[in-house]
Amino acid sequence: MTSVGGSRIKIETISVIAIIALFLLFSPSIVESKLPPLTGWPIMSSSLGGYGTLTVTNSNNQDAIVVLTDKMRSVYRAVYIRGGDVYTIKNIASNTYNLYFEYGEDWDRESKTFSDAEDMYKIIEPFNFEETELPDEIRYTVWQLSLPANPKNAGGIESVSRSEFPLLS
Repeated sequence: MTSVGGSRIKIETISVIAIIALFLLFSPSIVESKLPPLTGWPIMSSSLGGYGTLTVTNSNNQDAIVVLTDKMRSVYRAVYIRGGDVYTIKNIASNTYNLYFEYGEDWDRESKTFSDAEDMYKIIEPFNFEETELPDEIRYTVWQLSLPANPKNAGGIESVSRSEFPLLS
């Protein structure tokens, strides 16, 4: 009789473990939502139609969000780049874009903001992307940008207020 009771407890324990494992497997993890996104994680993205590329080096030890907007400040692309990482934004359509960025820690995926954010910035000169179709090739714009470790002391960058920073929702 002891072996029957022992088996029953063993089966119930295995059932409980299986239920917990399935719950963790098929439900969003609380721990995962608190981890910072991987570099290149798309925060926002409009249509992907173009050949242009922009390679961004995050020279800061803090994570950053990089936002490309059109002239009306509508978000074209916004990506997450971890501190010290490099990411290439691809398939950028022909247009002129402004680039905004923000450093911070503790990214909140729901509000799309850093809980612990530094100042927000804008690159003063816009980025022009062009494409030219030739008989045997397509020529397109390739930009490279290194976000400075200390943007307050870098030329060509201006601080912007929260109301001037593109809305990411």
